[in-house]
Amino acid sequence: MAKKQQTRPYDAAAYLETEPECALYLQAAIDESDGDPALVIAALGDIARARGMMRWRGKPGWHAKGFTRRCHRKAIRVSRRS
Repeated sequence: MAKKQQTRPYDAAAYLETEPECALYLQAAIDESDGDPALVIAALGDIARARGMMRWRGKPGWHAKGFTRRCHRKAIRVSRRS
């Protein structure tokens, strides 16, 4: 039996560190979307999370993984209330 490969979720927001990077990321999403708004909407969500992270970068106790994990946990709590 083949061993299951362990992977970690990829979060583009953790890699978008400047406004020009966000702009290029959004432009690439628009170019690749072929008229499908789902990809553009997902990219906008990544950029919104990245901007939230940009505010915290450089402050004591800042870690991108921890920030993303906290945001994800809050999103799960909110979705369970709905």
